[in-house]
Amino acid sequence: LEVTNDLVFATANRGLTVENAQIKVGAGATFTFANDITYAGPLVKSGAGRLVLGGSALGSKKTLTVAEGTLAVSKDAALDGVAVTFTGGALAVDPETSGEYGVNGPFSGSLPVAFDLPADEETHRYSDVAVCTVDASANVTPKAVRIPRHRVVFHWRDNGDDTKTLLADISRTGCAIILR
Repeated sequence: LEVTNDLVFATANRGLTVENAQIKVGAGATFTFANDITYAGPLVKSGAGRLVLGGSALGSKKTLTVAEGTLAVSKDAALDGVAVTFTGGALAVDPETSGEYGVNGPFSGSLPVAFDLPADEETHRYSDVAVCTVDASANVTPKAVRIPRHRVVFHWRDNGDDTKTLLADISRTGCAIILR
């Protein structure tokens, strides 16, 4: 499936079954799939655009590889039990809407994170932005995709239920000089 312009599938009675499939989202485009996906084999997200998943993850062979662009999640169940690997691209996180636990997912290894900040972001500071929640034993190494003039510091919170949540503090760097 190749998407070159913004496309939204939000009708609740539609679904998608993938088996050795690829979703390519072109640069500048967003493909929002708010329906269930049944994984009968691996799915690869390619292309410089954004894939937004908002349905439930079904099936027994749940594997998603993000090769390029960004992956965003609008419903926790979208990655439930899905083994997600980033060979390129990044997980997109909106500091305003990430909630208390961020994305639930069986992430492991390197986790590139791209934060959706407003274009006019000048002075706001974000503290304890929830990126994702994983098993307490998961070995996840977060890496922030470069945000001009901002600093990102990651830390973990133990949730007390054999899970931990990756949190981020985002602050603007530099200084302002006001002359009167």
